[in-house]
Amino acid sequence: MTRSRLHRGCAAVGAVVAALALPAAAHASKTQESIIEDETQMLESGPEAQARALDDAKALGAETIRANVLWRRYAPAPDDLQPPAGFDAGNPAAYPPGTWDMLGAMIAGAEARGPILGAWCGDFRRSGT
Repeated sequence: MTRSRLHRGCAAVGAVVAALALPAAAHASKTQESIIEDETQMLESGPEAQARALDDAKALGAETIRANVLWRRYAPAPDDLQPPAGFDAGNPAAYPPGTWDMLGAMIAGAEARGPILGAWCGDFRRSGT
């Protein structure tokens, strides 16, 4: 076998291996939903970061903004096993002023930009709550 034939053979084998190594095209379902979740930007980093994150979600084509709404972010004493005496968790006025501002702004901002808002409420700190 001549060197040129050997090089051509190696090149052909290399091309086949390279073609097989390429990922196959991914075809998303027409019903697949695009979801963005980033509590740090959406709820914890201030109004400007929240607005940028919502704008980014819209620019990326997100259909849903998802947020984990954790009790620990809003509870007056999140590390206590019992609520403070006389605290009525069902009364929004029982919380300090501003407690719900970022969550309310995220909901309003998502609605203004068009994505649907999904929320998951729970407390990961203790099982069964």
